[in-house]
Amino acid sequence: MMNTSLEKRIKRRIIGRDHIFFAATAPGIEKLCQQELKNIGIKDASVTAGGVLFNARLKDCFRANLLLRTANRILMRMTTFKATNFRQFDRQMAKIPWELYLPTGYQLNINVTSKNSRLYHKGALAEHAAACIRSRVPDQSGLNPQNIFIRVIEDRLTLSLDSSGELLHKRGLKTTAACAPLRATIAAAALQLAGFNPDEPLIDPMCGSGTFAIECSLWSNRIPPGWFRDFAFMYWPGFKLQQWNYLRGQLRQNFSVTPLANIFASDHSQRACQSLRTLADTYELKNINIQARNFFKLNPGVLTKRLGLVILNPPYGLRLNQRAQYSEIFKYLKHSFQGWKVGIFLPDQQALHALPERLQFKQYILPHGGTRRIFVTIPG
Repeated sequence: MMNTSLEKRIKRRIIGRDHIFFAATAPGIEKLCQQELKNIGIKDASVTAGGVLFNARLKDCFRANLLLRTANRILMRMTTFKATNFRQFDRQMAKIPWELYLPTGYQLNINVTSKNSRLYHKGALAEHAAACIRSRVPDQSGLNPQNIFIRVIEDRLTLSLDSSGELLHKRGLKTTAACAPLRATIAAAALQLAGFNPDEPLIDPMCGSGTFAIECSLWSNRIPPGWFRDFAFMYWPGFKLQQWNYLRGQLRQNFSVTPLANIFASDHSQRACQSLRTLADTYELKNINIQARNFFKLNPGVLTKRLGLVILNPPYGLRLNQRAQYSEIFKYLKHSFQGWKVGIFLPDQQALHALPERLQFKQYILPHGGTRRIFVTIPG
């Protein structure tokens, strides 16, 4: 049971104030994340290296974790200070009221980066930080992992507390991994860049483990991407379960789950299709139509009479003789998907030569499977 004095301090200093948060993203999609923040009502958001800084209340941080599709994690900025030696570092760390931020029974993880600083020994920094934190909030090696990030640049330190826990691309649904998995956050970014409209049909003809189909189903059904998972902030002293349940209840009223399929996923692998079908049934994602089909025998007119978006993530095996293979893909798209918007991942610049001449397209660089790949969008 939390004592009254501590509860008042938490309410005054943590819950009742604005804080600076940092939504970390993959390179190249910071502006998409910024727009997402604005769409959920957080206006004071600015793009910076590696993500988006925004000012908001604690409850807005909780909402952002639940609703953002392109953020990797959300950090709460705790403090910044200058230190050139460990005595100064320890003195500053001792000033932080850790009991307002960390729960009892936590499991402490400290991540340190240091650049151009006299405090360059990352292991020693982590040890000193842990000792300072545990002097105020003893670590009982519990089941509540809490991640502290310490960034040192030219003797200037920034401390942040991770509100997300597991990276946000882990939506809490998928249980099987592909060989070169497409993260849900990158899939969401690709869909936005390609002009995905939840009211229009989508075809994912090389679905693999189904990342695009799942992301689109959540989106079109207005189910928040973080709906099926937990977050690190749920163990914070400033977290109120009643308020969280109220927020989820409000969002739940907006769900528009429908049995009418507007998402069509197919793959040549029967096993991949069966795994996706099992997952869709488990989470009642009823608007996904899943069929084992060869892409070059797929007729979109049989699936739907409306135009929409076809999005492709060809398997890495197409690297072999890739120009010929991608030429065949684009030839079939032109023949069978006239009027459709297209989004497709390409392995490198060489594959761009497979695009038909005079074709209007845009290209982006997105991380995928441990590499940086080209993502091409073609208007309908």
